[in-house]
Order: sequence, then C-alpha cells, then structure tokens
Amino acid sequence: MSAVRALFLTHLHSDLTIDYANLLLFGLFAGLDRAPRPLKVFGPGRRGQMEPVFSAVGEASIETPIVCPENPTPGVRDMTEHLFKAYATD
Repeated sequence: MSAVRALFLTHLHSDLTIDYANLLLFGLFAGLDRAPRPLKVFGPGRRGQMEPVFSAVGEASIETPIVCPENPTPGVRDMTEHLFKAYATD
C-alpha cells in the first residue's frame, strides 16, 4: 500500500466507491500511513442539486428523493470526511 500514490474517482456511484472506505481504513494497517507522501484522492466536488431522472417515453417524470437536503450531492471531500466520522472508533 505504501506505493499507492493517488486515487481517481470519475463519479460517486456506489458501485465505484464501495471499497473506498476499505482502502482508507485497512490501508492504514497495510502501510498507507507510512507512505513517503499522503494519498491524493481526486474526484468530483459538490454538484449542488440532483440531476433529473428521465422516465421512459410517455410516462410521468420521476421525482428524485432528496436524502440529505442540506447537501444533496456531496463530493469526494464530503464523502471522505463522513467516512472518517463514521469509523472514528477505529
């Protein structure tokens, strides 16, 4: 793990970020914290609003449920901060 220098996330769908927490948590036990430089993480920032969900032709539009109204589209920085808070006891 000490050779890993950067991570690039193209977007924050769960199928792409599911192991991000594992990398952060278990990477510390595998040398990530002893790397000569900190791990750089690149990815999208906050978008500000949910993108519309398109329905099939002729069907009514689909309302996107807002899970977190104060920050409906968190970015990589938000996700990382929340993961560290969620696993603070580790």
